[in-house]
Amino acid sequence: MNLKRILPLFAIIALVFGVISGCSSKGSSSGSSKGKTVIKIATQSPLSGSSATLGEAIKLGAQLAIKDQEAKFAKKGFDLQLVPYDDQADPKKGVSNAHNQLVRMNKFSVSSAT
Repeated sequence: MNLKRILPLFAIIALVFGVISGCSSKGSSSGSSKGKTVIKIATQSPLSGSSATLGEAIKLGAQLAIKDQEAKFAKKGFDLQLVPYDDQADPKKGVSNAHNQLVRMNKFSVSSAT
């Protein structure tokens, strides 16, 4: 495989199975954070199109994981928020979404399940 095929594929896999966490020191504009630091956890999956069922399952799995960890993070002063992105099962759209998010964030972390 050539490098042009490997890099977008790796980016999509890392973003579909991983999370991009952006930490905002100002908190959220919603009233639910009550002065806590907001950690936004982004998922990228096909939420529309022919693979929407898979994308919805990925999003729901991320919501469940966030719900499981919310109390632990709340004790430490953090509010977790899920931010789902639709890549429409298109690698070009996925790379574009990832690039746009990385450009907008000051701090980020990428985690992937292996």
